[in-house]
Formats: sequence, structure tokens, C-alpha cells
Amino acid sequence: MNEEIKRKLAPALQGEIELYSGICRFPIKGELWEELTVNALEKIGIDTDWDPGSHSPGADIMLSTLNEGISSKSGKITRTKRTGKQELSISSYRTTRIKTLKEKINFFDGEGKNFESYMVLSREEDEKEKRRIYRALLIDAKKVNAGSVEWIEQKTGWQGEDRKSGIKMKIQKSMSDQFWIYLDLNRFKGCDILFETSIPYDKLGKTHHITEKNDNA
Repeated sequence: MNEEIKRKLAPALQGEIELYSGICRFPIKGELWEELTVNALEKIGIDTDWDPGSHSPGADIMLSTLNEGISSKSGKITRTKRTGKQELSISSYRTTRIKTLKEKINFFDGEGKNFESYMVLSREEDEKEKRRIYRALLIDAKKVNAGSVEWIEQKTGWQGEDRKSGIKMKIQKSMSDQFWIYLDLNRFKGCDILFETSIPYDKLGKTHHITEKNDNA
């Protein structure tokens, strides 16, 4: 996805999130995040191929115009006040059907990566300020490789890290051998934060307040 498309997509996607938040209080995640992404892409002229409810591995949304795929994810950003570190965590494949660690890594970096980008929406519930904060991040999937990580086996599964690039990964046995990805946003070079928007709790589900906010921006 080139810089011009990112520039156009950011306000379109932010608008979709704020419009939804003006109608509903329920947080955005899962297939709803996929649908809002599709709406924003089509508004800026990008044709999409999307099968809602599909559990096929890999790309959730195909961008026909660009011949690219997107994997939509909900993520969590954890901050460490003392160091200023910001770490994004997202879940990925469950791999119990794949037996060895080497085969799991090969699947993650090969057959399982039929997309170019992760489109991640992080949500923070700021109870102190009584607001919900959304951040949309676009991650270059080519820079998230299980094969570049040094893996060690543990009782709970496997864990690996590539300190230079700011990537950590885990495979959790208790979660059907699920991959988890942890990106140090202070060091990882393959992430663009498209935008951040915050909505006060008392304005969720109240369209006229969200509209008023946008008109005064």
C-alpha cells in the first residue's frame, strides 16, 4: 500500500470509526473492524473482495485494485511508564495440526502469509479520563517473520525474540499452539500509525455529539 493510499485511507477509516461510535456503544473488533475497513477502502476507490464470516487462514480482505491482501487484527498496546516502551500484541494462527516447530515457522512465513499488511485496531479504555481511544496501525507483514526469531522451548510452548528488529513471538500450547506477535513500537520499523481518535464515554452512541466534534475539528 503506497503512501498516497495511506494518506487517503486514514481520514476515511477514522470517519468510519467515529460514525459507528456515534451510533453504538459496543467496542469495534472482529468482523465489524473488517467491515469498517472495507467501507473506508471502497470510499477512496479501492475495490475489495471480502467474505464476512470466513475462517479461511490468511488474508481477510483482498484489495483487487492493488492485488494485495490485508489481515485484519485487534491489538493491544501496553505502555511502560519508566522506559517509555510501547508494545503492540496481536494474535495469529492456531497450529495444533502442524506438528513440529520448524513446520509451524514455515507455515507462518509461507503458506499462511498470503497478504501484504496487517491492519490493526488497538483499543484503550481510559477509565481515568472516561474515554475510549482507538489507534489504527498498518504493519508490513514482510517484516514480521517467525524465521528471523531465535526460538526456545518452554513448558508453555515456544518463545522467541529478535531484539534488533523489536519482534517477540510466542506459541502458546494452552491456546491450541496459537502464535502471538509482540512488536516494540519504539524499535520496529515496519509500522505506520494511521491515526488516533478518542471518544468520551458520555458521547458513545450519541451521533449529534460525534458530528459536532468533527464539525469543530
